[in-house]
Amino acid sequence: DAQAAMVRLRPLRGAEFDRAYMDAQVAMHSKSLNALGSLSASARGNELRAHIDMVTRHVQEHLQRAQTIRQGLGGGTR
Repeated sequence: DAQAAMVRLRPLRGAEFDRAYMDAQVAMHSKSLNALGSLSASARGNELRAHIDMVTRHVQEHLQRAQTIRQGLGGGTR
């Protein structure tokens, strides 16, 4: 996914790049949250589950920031 995003971003410039980059960040953070949810559900041990939950909170914060930035850039989403 990251490699494909780089290929899509490479020819873009300016505001078009900014919007596409933030679209990719939102998508990747969302995908990470889904994976973390699966990990948390299958995690054995309280320490591991607590660590996954902490990482999940950080990724959620990053996703919210990415969404806010993306909204501020205007234009459509991909």
